[in-house]
Amino acid sequence: MKNTPTLALIALIGLAAGSHAQLASSDEINWLTGENAQLFGISPNIHLLGSTGLSSSPAFEDLSGGHHDPSHDYSLQALELSLSAHWGEYLKAQFNHAYFTEYEDSNTELHHETEELFLKLANLPGGFETRGGMFLNRFGFQNAQHNHAWDFVNQNLSNSAILMEGELTTIGGELTWNLPTEFPAAITFYAGDAPEHEEHQHEGPEPLYEGHDGELDEDIFGIHLMITHNLSDFHQFAATLSVTHGQNHFETETSLAGAGLQYMWRENGLEPGGRALTLRGELAYRSFEAINEDDATIRDDIKQIGGYFSQIYEHNSRWSFANRFGYVTGNDDAELTERFRISQAVTWHPEEHRNLFTRVQLDNDWIEGFGNHETSVWIQFGLHWGPGNEVR
Repeated sequence: MKNTPTLALIALIGLAAGSHAQLASSDEINWLTGENAQLFGISPNIHLLGSTGLSSSPAFEDLSGGHHDPSHDYSLQALELSLSAHWGEYLKAQFNHAYFTEYEDSNTELHHETEELFLKLANLPGGFETRGGMFLNRFGFQNAQHNHAWDFVNQNLSNSAILMEGELTTIGGELTWNLPTEFPAAITFYAGDAPEHEEHQHEGPEPLYEGHDGELDEDIFGIHLMITHNLSDFHQFAATLSVTHGQNHFETETSLAGAGLQYMWRENGLEPGGRALTLRGELAYRSFEAINEDDATIRDDIKQIGGYFSQIYEHNSRWSFANRFGYVTGNDDAELTERFRISQAVTWHPEEHRNLFTRVQLDNDWIEGFGNHETSVWIQFGLHWGPGNEVR
């Protein structure tokens, strides 16, 4: 699934360049922002994220929790190409393919992978909808978001360590039931296998257990509950509860659980614009049985717990200010690192369409206890082109 479908990429480029004469809509395309770009119900979106930074750590890559995190003084975090199809009221589709750099063996390597490719049936009788293909799982608030939608330069520590580098993904099927309640509530069931990932490399002596082998691999089954309650037009609460279980690369079992709570205030209520404040917290838990690679009689139950709390204040359509506190436990035998991080970020959009942004972020990381402290400053640049109506 990692190899790019060449014809799909050619179609994406051709769509972005040549849809002007064949629009299914009468709306004019804004070629600067990509607004209203579509052909036969298919819309292209392009997201470009790059970063540069300075750190007290001699090894940038040790601070990275996944392949979309900065891993060197200059990083291409994502060049994401996507197609979003809205064919009437019921049938939808989504395709996302990302290019990114990682710093490996003193070299910056360019990688790419398909992140999502699925069909969706929406608005079915009884409040049901379903997806089939490869998709980011609905687990908590953060996991289903691509990195162009993040509020910070890097992924949350708990997502990176516990949820397959923050991108818990399934190749299979999903069924969501929008419950017939007075407030929006939905329960999602999904099942399938994880896509293949590159093997992790580590330096130094071999650990007793290869911690990354605890990641989910096959026979994955999960449940996710999302509840939203509008106290008024200006105040909204949301809560999530997620459980996932499956076979890992040790060929034992891995269990995941998560819970989250969010509060949002908007100055203009349901109308766009104005100031806004979002408070969000999540907890995540993972357990798996690890087996020594050379002696199968040596095994242990590994457990991790982590979480974060974030505050995002949008002063207006151009400026936002964010704080985040994150922690995840570690395990020396499985080479899983205990970490605590405090982040402050300022984001600026130079134009009202919010298609361009610059983000400056300060990270303070404590690794394996408070004795090892690293300070990093990141500057991130982002560009978004397209109508933005991605299928979720």
